[in-house]
Formats: sequence, C-alpha cells, structure tokens
Amino acid sequence: WKSRLSTKIIAVNEDMINLYFSKMLDKIVNFPLAIDTKKFTPTLPSDVLMKELNIFDSDFVIISVANLVPVKGIETLIEAVKKTNDKQIKVLIVGDNTHDYGEELKTRYQKDSNIQFIGKQLDVKPYLALADLFVIPTKDEGRKEGIPNAPLEAMAMNCIVLGSNISGINDILKPFPNSMFKADDINSLAHKIMAIKDMSANDSELLGKAMRD
Repeated sequence: WKSRLSTKIIAVNEDMINLYFSKMLDKIVNFPLAIDTKKFTPTLPSDVLMKELNIFDSDFVIISVANLVPVKGIETLIEAVKKTNDKQIKVLIVGDNTHDYGEELKTRYQKDSNIQFIGKQLDVKPYLALADLFVIPTKDEGRKEGIPNAPLEAMAMNCIVLGSNISGINDILKPFPNSMFKADDINSLAHKIMAIKDMSANDSELLGKAMRD
C-alpha cells in the first residue's frame, strides 16, 4: 500500500523494476548507486602491507569485501579456491566478521594459511590495490543485493570482478557476461578464477581497464 500511495519509487536495479514494480512503471525512477572514481582510482600496492600479509609478487590475490552474513556466500568463494588446489592463490576477506557466521568461517578455515580474514576496515583501497581479482559470491536468496558498492569500487581501481548472476550484480556486470557465475556454483567459480589467473598480463590489464571504464 505504501508503494501504491507513493508518487515516485526509486529503483536501484533492473529486477526491482521488472519483477517487483512492473505494474507501477509510471512512477518508477531508475537511479543506480555510484561511487567516486576520483577517490577509487588505480593505485600501486603497498610493500609494507604485502609484507604484513605475507603476500609475494608471484601470488594471485583474490579479495572480497562484505559484512560476513550468510547471504554473502563467502564459503562459496573459499571452497572454489580450495577446489583449484593452487597454492599461489591467496584470499583476503575484508569486512566485519564478529557475527556468528563470521566466527564460524574463521574457525572452519583457520588452518588454511592462504585464507585471511582481515576484519572491518575504514579504508579498503590499500587492500583492493593488492588484488588481482575481486569476487562477490552473494547467494540467490533473502535480501540479496541492490547495487553493491564493493565491486564498483574494485572496478574503479582497475581490478577484475567476478560475481554471482543475481539482481544488482548482473546490472554491474552486464557488459561482461563471462564474469558472472551461477550463485552457489563452486565448480563454475573455480573455473572462472583459473581462467582469470591464466590470462596474459596484457589481457588482464585490458579487462581491468575496461571494467573501470
């Protein structure tokens, strides 16, 4: 009834328009969220931070930035990386991990030295600068996503992004269909991670620049 009585409805992704408000198109305004591309810009990695996190030039660094709640699907990313059985891949999970789900994940993967839970950071840019790949593995359930800022921030820093093919994320990655995988599909994500890792330096740089554009 609030929707029916409103004069305007702001929708931040296409599924909101097509699935939820298709009978009210006369009052819909599509207003995607955005980030500041002057603030989030390509940056060289910090040698000090690399040393602190035990990251080497030969490593392939994957980052995910999210508050750790079950719908974010972080275990899908970790299990996909484990499936690759590639010891050069290191994963940084940045975000509040003090809830039950975060604590359970830290306990489950505490013996894997290639998985690091960084915790909540006021400035994620130094961590994004370390990354060869950003992954947003949100599940196709619950509240899902509106327009998630974290992958946009990564793309603005020339970082390649992989994401689950769900509302909001598919708006961002629409120009890059090969960068999407079915939510919860560990095998597909593992395959796409290795495809990115095996790209030539030139192809990787071109894809990163295309995503920033």
